[in-house]
Amino acid sequence: MNLSNIDEPNEQEQAPISTSGVSPSSGSFSDLRPNRQKLQIRRVVSKHDRKRLRGLVRQVHEEGRFESSGWSEERYKKQFERLVGNQDSTLFLVAELGECPIALMVCQIGDYLLGRDVRLATVVAFNVAKQQRNGLLGGRAATRLLAETLHWARSKQAWELAIHVTSGLELARTDRFLKRAKFEVVGGNYVYRLQ
Repeated sequence: MNLSNIDEPNEQEQAPISTSGVSPSSGSFSDLRPNRQKLQIRRVVSKHDRKRLRGLVRQVHEEGRFESSGWSEERYKKQFERLVGNQDSTLFLVAELGECPIALMVCQIGDYLLGRDVRLATVVAFNVAKQQRNGLLGGRAATRLLAETLHWARSKQAWELAIHVTSGLELARTDRFLKRAKFEVVGGNYVYRLQ
């Protein structure tokens, strides 16, 4: 998979055909047209996006291993503002179809703990909405988010981009996706539950 050519500017995404406005009694299907909207990948730079992304972020939380801890609107606001407020070392991307967010990725970059001049990029959140995850659109969103993140990490002179998969969701699919994108397995995530 060549991720460098993924982001073609004028590709169109096709949403389901809308049947609103069709009169079954008239038998007229002239109003049936595909609702074409473009898949957009953009950087989240404003705290004004917080309300629009809330549903997707909450879905990420509710699917994750810490769902039983409950949702905290206050923590969400604080973390969102921290990510948006730190543009130099944080990349926060969203994939949208029209006005609807369908996927997100958050990556942070920092210096290696012991060496000199070694910058490491780490994806701390990567999720495609459950409704889109099994379809072509979800795959395209994930691929484009990953391509943009790799581009950003290179521009920041990162030595590597690491993705720590800790959700426990669809691990085999995630493994296939990342290996096709030329990621190597260099370890694993192990958890010892204390509570």
